[in-house]
This record gives sequence, C-alpha cells and structure tokens, in this order.
Amino acid sequence: NGNWTQQATLEMDSIPGRAELSREGTTAVIHSDSGEQVFSRAGNSWTQQANLTPDLAAVFSVAMSGDGTTIVISGYDSDTGTAAVYTQADGSWSRQSTLTTVGGYPDEDWSASPVAVSDGGSIVILGNFWASPNGEFSGAAHVFE
Repeated sequence: NGNWTQQATLEMDSIPGRAELSREGTTAVIHSDSGEQVFSRAGNSWTQQANLTPDLAAVFSVAMSGDGTTIVISGYDSDTGTAAVYTQADGSWSRQSTLTTVGGYPDEDWSASPVAVSDGGSIVILGNFWASPNGEFSGAAHVFE
C-alpha cells in the first residue's frame, strides 16, 4: 500500500555497511568494522545469531543465499582474491570453505568483488574487476560449485 513503518532496530557493535536479507526476510547479514553480524527474526523480534570474522585483509562484499543458509564474504588476503563461505545449521554458523580466484590474468589475484550466491547456496560467483582477459581491466567472473 506504499506505507512503511519501522518494525525493529538492529543494534550493531560498530559502524554498519553493506547488508543482505534472505528471501523470506527472516535472516539478515550486515557488514561492520568488527565482522559480519547475522540476525534472525521470529515474528517481530530480531536477535543477533552470530558475528562472522573471515580473517581477510579487506572485505569488499557480502552475499546471502535466498534461503538464508549460506553467507559468502569476499575480499582479499595476501594479494589473493578470497571468499569465506559460511553455512547455517540448527541456528549455528560455521565456515564451510574458502574460495580463491585463479584465472591466470595479470594483477587479478587482488580482488573478489562483487559476489553472488544462488538461492540454495550451491553456486557462488566472484567478480574480479582487476582481471584483463579482453583488454586492461575488462573484468572476469569466477564460478564455483
């Protein structure tokens, strides 16, 4: 109907940045200086579920699967485009995997941004703006399954 009302305030422990929301609106991940803070909703009540800290030199992007069970945090680590994949089971989040961009393009190993994850979390795409397969900074995307 075009009328919006504030339903909740998610309190952060540091300055918030990028945010993702699951398809049903029951899980949110918000990037902050202290990590990726995950919140879950039951009815109109939101609670913090986890604070994910991927141990990357810099975080560029965060994505969540539509079903809210997979979070991918991308950035770089030691001059390598890297993404940390977290999955949720029974309300607990754990690091499932680390993805690294490899494509053989000069200067490409520094970036893993933007990032996208499929609805069920089985496919991840890491973009790479530094890759130059078709001329300087023409970009590439790395697909992981």
